[in-house]
Amino acid sequence: MGSLLPAGPLVAQPVEEPSPSRVAESSAVPGETTSTSDSNSAPAMKDEHASEHHEEGHWEEGEHHGERKPEIVLIAQDGRLAVEDLVESVVVIGGNFVLDGSVKRDVVVVAGTLKLNGEVGGSLTAVASRIEAGPKAVVKQETILVGGPLQADPSAKMGDSTVVAEFAGPLAGLGDWVREGAFMGRPLPLRVRWVWVASIFSLLLVLAASQLFPKPVALSIQALEVRPVASFFSGMVAVILLVPIIVLLVVSVVGILAVPILACGVLLALLFGKAAVYQFVGRNIFEKIGQSFSTGPAVMLLAGAALFYILYTVPVVGFLVYGLATVMALGAVMLALFGMSNKPAPVMASAPPAAEAVFQSTVGNSPAPVMATPFVEPISSTAPSSGTTEAGAPVPPTTEQMPGAVPSRYAGSPKIMSEQELLLLPRVGFWRRLCASFLDLLLLSIPMALAGPFFPFVLLAYFIPMWAWKGMTMGSTIMGLKLVRLNGEPMNLPVAIVRSLASFFSALVIGIGFFWAGWDREKQSWHDKIAGTVVVKMPRGTSLV
Repeated sequence: MGSLLPAGPLVAQPVEEPSPSRVAESSAVPGETTSTSDSNSAPAMKDEHASEHHEEGHWEEGEHHGERKPEIVLIAQDGRLAVEDLVESVVVIGGNFVLDGSVKRDVVVVAGTLKLNGEVGGSLTAVASRIEAGPKAVVKQETILVGGPLQADPSAKMGDSTVVAEFAGPLAGLGDWVREGAFMGRPLPLRVRWVWVASIFSLLLVLAASQLFPKPVALSIQALEVRPVASFFSGMVAVILLVPIIVLLVVSVVGILAVPILACGVLLALLFGKAAVYQFVGRNIFEKIGQSFSTGPAVMLLAGAALFYILYTVPVVGFLVYGLATVMALGAVMLALFGMSNKPAPVMASAPPAAEAVFQSTVGNSPAPVMATPFVEPISSTAPSSGTTEAGAPVPPTTEQMPGAVPSRYAGSPKIMSEQELLLLPRVGFWRRLCASFLDLLLLSIPMALAGPFFPFVLLAYFIPMWAWKGMTMGSTIMGLKLVRLNGEPMNLPVAIVRSLASFFSALVIGIGFFWAGWDREKQSWHDKIAGTVVVKMPRGTSLV
């Protein structure tokens, strides 16, 4: 079947609209050309493409009179696209951008601000950013905002669909901190007012903690001075282990009760630790200018805090300094709790100071000094006295004949010791007590769960009889701990009741009374001081019965 079109090229000529009869006539004659209809369709196609180019914002190079760039990528910088300029795409991270020109494709803004009064050929995506759209703003496709507000003029065209997921209600200010602070790498942005209010309030808490409890802060400062490297690594260990410990406590279900106590402990550690770090830095500042001796601790703390707060506002540097200060604060408090900031020299158990004085007075010519030896039974008159050798030289008294000497059964024998002898054993601070209490709570988990809101009565029914009987619970037995009275008398029911009730007072003040055993020189918590008791470390092999 032959072709109806001629072999020569088609020539489009402007003609009038053909009538239906003429079209039918031209199609009926095989030898006639169809250039008339083809010439009619060519201008129509040209008009259609021209209208498309006009709707897309004149993307063709020859039709745009401004500067054309491939794309704009700004990180922590501000920028602007002029009215007659054209770019392929725009990406802004942590900066402010003014868009008055045209963007052929997409615009992405992260943790910044976009002032749109131009045209976007693709989609507009903003994460933790503020969008301000003017009356000439046009977005061809969708507009997506996550964690940021949208302020659009009624005449603005924001695309086919607009999805806005912003912080609302009490969390409205959180979006400002995310944009101005978190994405900029600084904890203290300059233009977010509520963050400054919270920071000043926390500084007042740190200042109050340093004034009300100067001893823990002083011990933490001592740890920073004597063992700064150990403070850093101790803080790193605390930060790394904190989340796994909380997860384990929650997974065990029983440990959920210990999570608030742990949270209070971390909060207290941060308060005392930040006070120590600020005061330590402030003291160094005043030492440089020669004013350290005439400046009080509170002024040193405020001076150090001012320096840190200035650094907190610097992008990237702010988070680095904040992280370092937090790690050093936790590490210093941990060293202070463990008593490792200033370890005393070890004392030999077989030769205490009282025994050495007696021995020196025995072999020397000077009279023996009178020494106070509380809670030690006097030597019986029937005890064998130290004799002399055949040469007449005095023989040193045995350990049992030395007043104040530690008996030989302290070396680890499971023999029963008197209450007076128990007071000579090493005292226990916070962490061993915490482990023993955790074991006791693990044992009581089911009764406490059944008791519901009346679980304090379960605690009282468990601890009071155990303390009154032997001064030891199941957990303290495993950890080798024993509760004794300072006056050398045995534990009894009234003392156990007083100590149990006083422990609630230690817990009410966000647990400070329990942590006090880690800082106190006598290793006593608040309820220990009220009841006149102390916890000591028993020798190996000591049983509950």
